Amino acid sequence: MIDRENKKEWETVYGETTYVGMAELIKHFEKKPNDVFTFLDIGSGWGKTLEYVKDHFPNAKCIGIEIDEDKALTSKKTIGTKVSIKIGDFKDYLDIVKKADVIYSNCIMFYPETTKVIMDNYTGILIHNSNHFRSKDYINLQSSWSRLCTYYKLNTNTNR
Repeated sequence: MIDRENKKEWETVYGETTYVGMAELIKHFEKKPNDVFTFLDIGSGWGKTLEYVKDHFPNAKCIGIEIDEDKALTSKKTIGTKVSIKIGDFKDYLDIVKKADVIYSNCIMFYPETTKVIMDNYTGILIHNSNHFRSKDYINLQSSWSRLCTYYKLNTNTNR
């Protein structure tokens, strides 16, 4: 588990979501701490979200896909082998997208085409902040710039 009390403030920011925001986010996975499932972070950046999820769900298979090679390599170096980081466009990893149980996407689904690719290839829980596929189920997460950001939760099995 992450020792939040002994971290500097920037170390408790997960992308643009804070530690408090991540604690709220994982409540919506519909998973228990010891469940076995696959968590996919599309646009995983430095990998902090993956690390947070893995710390709270030790049996989860956590995979990140990051198009920025420098970020992906840095996250591989800092997180190590407890998560898997893929380098490249998520469209090159649709086999992983199809098999994930929970997908989290922060800021990459601003384009309708990107969102459509995910929606056409995935059934499961999708948590994202795209305005292209809104759902009535939403989550307000504390962001690093001290305001709430709205994320939509969509169970693609039932909300199509």
